[in-house]
Amino acid sequence: MTSTAEEIQVVIFTVNEQPFAFEISQVERIMRYVEPTPLPKAVSFLEGVVPYADSLVPVVDMRKRLSVEPKVGEESRLIIVRLDDHPVAVLVDRVLEVHRVDVASIEPPPKIVRGLAAQYIAGMLTHGSGTVVMLNATKLFNSRERLQLEEAGNSKPVEDPSK
Repeated sequence: MTSTAEEIQVVIFTVNEQPFAFEISQVERIMRYVEPTPLPKAVSFLEGVVPYADSLVPVVDMRKRLSVEPKVGEESRLIIVRLDDHPVAVLVDRVLEVHRVDVASIEPPPKIVRGLAAQYIAGMLTHGSGTVVMLNATKLFNSRERLQLEEAGNSKPVEDPSK
């Protein structure tokens, strides 16, 4: 399936029962949850790293990023997105579907949304009886956070001394 000038595809997922979406062009892969290897002195939203495509990628917990109590369930997934040519795994509660959306149906975020939130919200769309917040994966993190994620992806996992 390819996108047309009038339509795009989005990956719809949930975090704390709230539906969000990434444009499919920002998504490299969706994986089952794998417990990340922790990194010492990592920023609070960075869970650690997981193996991916012959390297390690940092795992960002969207629940923590959105100030929601973290939890991992059976349907938790890792969505691999690219930030400045570096893959990052985004931990979400559940992936619902890939959906075609008419670009004209995407509304800008409400004017009350300001600051960083306005930067990473790409738009709002109606899906079924609810509203889905479209996120711009490339703007979820500021430049300092991007550097930390890049460094994490270049890190070696901490060895478990019990093994």
